[in-house]
Amino acid sequence: MIIATARIEELDWLAKKIGEDPKKYFVIVEITEMGDEYLMMILERYARREGIEIDPQAARIVVTKARRLPVYIWQVIRDLTIARKFKLDVDFANRIPEGMLEYVDRILWNVLGDKEDRKEVLLTLMIMTIMPEYEMHQDLFNAVFVEATREIKGTEAPSKVILLSSDTLDHICRYLTRTPRYSFRLPHDSWADVLKGKSQGLLSKEISSLVFVFPTDEQLRILRRAAKRAYDEAISKSKDPARIREFFRQLNLLGIGKEVITEAEIKKPIAPKVEAKMKVKPPTPTIVEQKPRPVVKEEKPPKEEIMPEVREKVRVKLYATVKKVRTHRPAAYMTPVRLTEISDAILRSNVFRSICGMSKMEALRRIMYRRIGRVWTIKYPCWGELSIMETVQPLISGLPSERIRDFVILLLIGFFMLIIPIIGIILFFILFFVALSQLFASENVYLSEISVEGDRDLVRSLVREVRIKIGRSPIHPAPKIFNAVRRRLGINPHAIEKQWYAI
Repeated sequence: MIIATARIEELDWLAKKIGEDPKKYFVIVEITEMGDEYLMMILERYARREGIEIDPQAARIVVTKARRLPVYIWQVIRDLTIARKFKLDVDFANRIPEGMLEYVDRILWNVLGDKEDRKEVLLTLMIMTIMPEYEMHQDLFNAVFVEATREIKGTEAPSKVILLSSDTLDHICRYLTRTPRYSFRLPHDSWADVLKGKSQGLLSKEISSLVFVFPTDEQLRILRRAAKRAYDEAISKSKDPARIREFFRQLNLLGIGKEVITEAEIKKPIAPKVEAKMKVKPPTPTIVEQKPRPVVKEEKPPKEEIMPEVREKVRVKLYATVKKVRTHRPAAYMTPVRLTEISDAILRSNVFRSICGMSKMEALRRIMYRRIGRVWTIKYPCWGELSIMETVQPLISGLPSERIRDFVILLLIGFFMLIIPIIGIILFFILFFVALSQLFASENVYLSEISVEGDRDLVRSLVREVRIKIGRSPIHPAPKIFNAVRRRLGINPHAIEKQWYAI
């Protein structure tokens, strides 16, 4: 199943590009505009979270200017928070422009205005629009600003001088969204529209000039130079593997990761010969007092630059049986998400949190969940080194006929126990209560199929950690469950368990 979003005006462009009507391949579900009462609820919720007081009349003005766009409400609260204002009054509501594009243009004008380095900042933000999801690594972002400054002003100042002397760049970063993957991101698609020249605000002329002077191919050229600069000045000196990995992940999405690696290998310095440095003048025999011999420090070869290792990729498919299933209701979903104990172990594992760069709660908000009937699939939000997917389906449903059969068998055994004096009565009542508990208890057993793809060492560590966290055998040691697994998969359950240890 493929789920995608598109603007209505993009459907015609898509039809021309593929030569077919998208409605032949997709079920089009039109998301209608949001009502004013819901926008008012969003405004009150955002304001309460940020501790901002709302004037009722100002709230009505803001909702009217939002034109049924929730992101407009978010931008208003964000603007108030950055300006350190704790009340949304009528004066502020009247001053903000109507419509999202005009509002974004006004924000850029308020921040940049007549600043000396406004064009360099604008060019940096424009280059962000060619990044996937409008997200740019922090080191790449700083390097792009340095290259934009050198491109526009022709200055040859060091990077630290350019970066530390720009308060404008720091100010505009307050409006950008910070991600846990060492990156900045544009807050909304409307920012990209404004930076591409679709607004009619006060900065539209300067933006249109930059778009003319720096078309997409020129922006890519600056981005390539910035990537090499970021690698030479920051990434190659970093000891944080997650930061390095995220940098190359973004470059690989653009298809320029190999260029940076090749350039680094060409520029890698060759270690100087040590022998030439170790020549010592022989002692003269006329000297009576022997002076201490000078210590010649052996020069160490330059430290090798950190390069992404090419490791063995593996893909494994594991099976486990689960009885514990709980329902989680994240705010991002209208329908509840069902999680097994395997799911919980994956989300709590140190490997998942360190490699995927997010906590359990954040992963639950970004999880991809699909349920068809009694089968559900979970695609875990992990990018780069690991790909994890879990499919859960019923294995044993605890049918009423089976429970009645077990109840009758236990009851008959209890009647036979009555033959034994005194102890037989006790055994009868014990079997009777056990039979009643099984009659009214419906035990559901599910089969969980876990597919993991990535680096062999990471996959091995994840599987080992999940196995330890569930604290039991992957397949429950019960004849009934073993037989059900054998019937479903056609494989010996003992062989399935060995796969958890053989990776």
